[in-house]
Amino acid sequence: MIETAAAVSEEFLDDLEEFIDNAEVEELGITAEDNFAITTREQANYALREYKKLEAKKADLEEFAKERIETYKRHVTDWKDQEVNKILGTMEWFSMRLQTYAQEMLKDSKKKSLPLPEGSLSIEKSRSIDYDEDALMAFLNANDNFHQFINEKVTKTIDKTALKKAGDFDNDGILTVNDVVIPGIKKDMSEVFKIK
Repeated sequence: MIETAAAVSEEFLDDLEEFIDNAEVEELGITAEDNFAITTREQANYALREYKKLEAKKADLEEFAKERIETYKRHVTDWKDQEVNKILGTMEWFSMRLQTYAQEMLKDSKKKSLPLPEGSLSIEKSRSIDYDEDALMAFLNANDNFHQFINEKVTKTIDKTALKKAGDFDNDGILTVNDVVIPGIKKDMSEVFKIK
């Protein structure tokens, strides 16, 4: 491997710095013993410089470790997401086949679920209702017969529970109250497949 001039220069600088440090330690009479005491200004200055080098080295080490941890964390998260997506894909594959089976077995039956040793399959009506708040509020405000469905505590809101109870949804999910079609509200009439 060919070393670049910068790498060679860095290596020479490290060697030079180590040589100077060793010479300074020898001149100042500093030993590596635990009972070493600083007795001169030069020794104190040297010890302070060494302390600051160690402090900088510690900061570099912490920054390096943080970067490595973030890199590993990102890689582990990417791996986890990839594996979870594979599992979700396989689960979806099984779910589609189970749904087809359940629909076939429950067709023309009053039963809504199919018990199996490992759990049950069910097909239920969706209970989701989509509200177009603006259209619904405009309709309720414009028609005096429907003001009771507006909550006027602090701001006007729609009393959705009372509104749903006051009327009936047709097969298309359209709400009718007193033979009046209410715009801005539609019930999802699709079936929802569940695995329990």
